[in-house]
Amino acid sequence: MDIKRVVVEKIEDSGQVLAIAKTTDNETFLTRHNPITNRLSYIEDRRINAFNKEPFQSKIFFASIPTYSDLELKEYLPNNLNMLKHKGNQDRICLTGLQRSNESWYKLTPTSALKTAKTFIENKVKIIPLEIPFNLGLAEVKKLKQDCSSILNPNQKIALDIHSYSNREDLKEILEFEINENSLYFFITARTINNIVSLANYATIWDVTRKIKEGSHIPIIVGKGIERYQDTFSNVSSTFALNAFNIGVVAERFYYTPPLTKQEFNKKLPDDYIIYSSSEGGFIKSKIQEALDGYSILKETFKNNNLFEGVGPAEAIHCSNFVLQQQDTSLQNDAILNNNFLETIKQKARWLYVYTEHIRKKQLEFN
Repeated sequence: MDIKRVVVEKIEDSGQVLAIAKTTDNETFLTRHNPITNRLSYIEDRRINAFNKEPFQSKIFFASIPTYSDLELKEYLPNNLNMLKHKGNQDRICLTGLQRSNESWYKLTPTSALKTAKTFIENKVKIIPLEIPFNLGLAEVKKLKQDCSSILNPNQKIALDIHSYSNREDLKEILEFEINENSLYFFITARTINNIVSLANYATIWDVTRKIKEGSHIPIIVGKGIERYQDTFSNVSSTFALNAFNIGVVAERFYYTPPLTKQEFNKKLPDDYIIYSSSEGGFIKSKIQEALDGYSILKETFKNNNLFEGVGPAEAIHCSNFVLQQQDTSLQNDAILNNNFLETIKQKARWLYVYTEHIRKKQLEFN
């Protein structure tokens, strides 16, 4: 699936922007959207192939490609890109990006960034992630993008990828440039909102995007590589935290978790397993969730044979976390369309606390 255009559908009174992406003449979707990521894609593919199950409801797949200090990207990228061929991803917008450590980002140069992009180009990836090294101003970014554009194959496009530790003024100028260029995607390698530089940059993204007029172009902004939840902010979901800054698509950091049998799962991670609670808007221990809500998401998930087929216990919870967060993302979309975002977040204690005490205060510095 390819994006044809993306426009601002609605600007809510609090500055929340809802964009709509047009994929064909007849199909659109709202871009405050929970994507399929690596682990979910493998789970989904097994369920489709072995049990003829339907894919998860998501229009976007984001593949996080790890980096290794002792291996060249060209040696392992083709194998990693096999995820894009999974049956569930064939009717999705497929995006890819490197998952680097902060140390690796600090070592990045325009030359190495272009070399990395070239590897994606040679592997026929449609959307080429072009990483922007630290301390690169707009003029240098334009040159780097031009150099990359000169070696693209037909039908390939560039998505700039900038780190949330970058200089705020540089990020602002680069984002505004990409908006004026009608770029379809803008990636930000995201870190916790507890970091003052990252928080200021997220607020800058919010300030720039909230000023775009309804009906005008806006890129799909993807926050990538962030932890699943903000552990220094009540374990609120990172999806909500970044969505509140108009970063509509949040692809959480990829971790490999060995398969666990149900017995091993219950032995090692019984009531203390961290799960997403819709009533709270964040991640909490299963036993706390059961006490708050009067029922156990963990137990309900294990009873749900349709979800359990083709997955292990830990994977079943991973799927449940995705489905519940996708529902809450839709809740945000409805709230923006109905112009009651601030009222809606009051329904979830962790959303309300983090938004009023941290996110909103930072946003108001721009008013």
